[in-house]
Amino acid sequence: MRVSLSLVSLTGKLTHQSLFHRGLTMTVVNGHQQRLWTVGGSLAAAWLMGLTACSDRTAPPSAWSTVTDSMSTVSLDASRACTDCMTVEQLVVLGDTSGPGLLLDEPLDVLRDSAGRYWVGQRGAPKVFSASGVFLRQVGRPGEGPMEFVYPRLIHVDRQGRVHIFDRNQRETIIDTEFKLVETAQLPALIEHAVPVDSGHMYVANLWLPTADAIGMPLHVVSAGKIAQSFGVLPDRDTTALTYATVARVLAVDRAGRVLAVKPYEYSIEAWSTHGRRVGGLAGPQLNPANMQLGEFSPSVPPPNRIFAARVDSHERLWLTTWQRKETWLEALEEKVARDGRVRWLPKDGTMSYASIYQGRVDVIDLNTQRLIARRDGTELFIGFVGDDLLEVQYDSDGSPRPAVWRVQLRPCE
Repeated sequence: MRVSLSLVSLTGKLTHQSLFHRGLTMTVVNGHQQRLWTVGGSLAAAWLMGLTACSDRTAPPSAWSTVTDSMSTVSLDASRACTDCMTVEQLVVLGDTSGPGLLLDEPLDVLRDSAGRYWVGQRGAPKVFSASGVFLRQVGRPGEGPMEFVYPRLIHVDRQGRVHIFDRNQRETIIDTEFKLVETAQLPALIEHAVPVDSGHMYVANLWLPTADAIGMPLHVVSAGKIAQSFGVLPDRDTTALTYATVARVLAVDRAGRVLAVKPYEYSIEAWSTHGRRVGGLAGPQLNPANMQLGEFSPSVPPPNRIFAARVDSHERLWLTTWQRKETWLEALEEKVARDGRVRWLPKDGTMSYASIYQGRVDVIDLNTQRLIARRDGTELFIGFVGDDLLEVQYDSDGSPRPAVWRVQLRPCE
């Protein structure tokens, strides 16, 4: 089951139900369904000790990896971000226009396995393509039994090359390099956004749990099929006032195993240990007004800017993909009488894509210097990462989704 906010539907292309509010689903806790979004001085001193160049990474482990506890929030310095240091190149487009390689829905995830093959999570079972984009096979089938899936989410590839999948059967499925089932394990809730930690022996998930000890907490450690710990809110915050919308986070993990939790509509970044200790925080440029509303797009309710995905590379740089509202976004809409008789702001041609109202942005933040070191604005609307590469969803003329993988390179800062 998919749940959507009452936002204007952009039919035929990218829709609110699919990508813009990815992961707004149902979770089951103790048999009940709940909606959720599966959308100090010491720290400052430590970060300032780091390197300032965006490409010189020959130095020993930097200060970021030594920070273990801090309640501070550092304002991100974006004044010297390089705007021409980043290049992207399309590597492959996945999905066919017909036949078994046709994708049934906007892809939920794309993952590259240890053999270089691309797995695509979609409405049915995952589909696998070669490194050059040739359809190879489907893995399993839709359903509720072994090797059957309902909206599979591709979580990660472990050190043995096995693919770990979560799906709405509230289950983790592990598949080996020969596409054979290794094992399944029950999950404690319906989890659609999680990152592996401790070499994949446990996960940190972002979800809304309406239990007494977890309500309002955005981060949950999942270990051995149970919620081991819930955290992600400062002690002085009243968690009872929080809702499933306010606990949405975009997650990434650094090389020390700390979780970076990014508020998608605020450009607020917090780092946490898996024991629930806050490591530090960054506050970036304002992304949306404090009184931002989510609803049908109109002159009084503009499309919100949003952070879609995050990853930390081996050089302790945090990469973020964001969508930025165009100044001309309202030109794509006009007032029309909808089928329900109400006057609403709807696409002029009835099939508008998000490219009419958004442009894409990629930011790179040096965690050691709390500096935004590089930024790229472009027409590509990246929704995630595939390893070190970027993920975009393109569409054929008939509206069939085709995920595209882009290589991104960051040249030395001058």
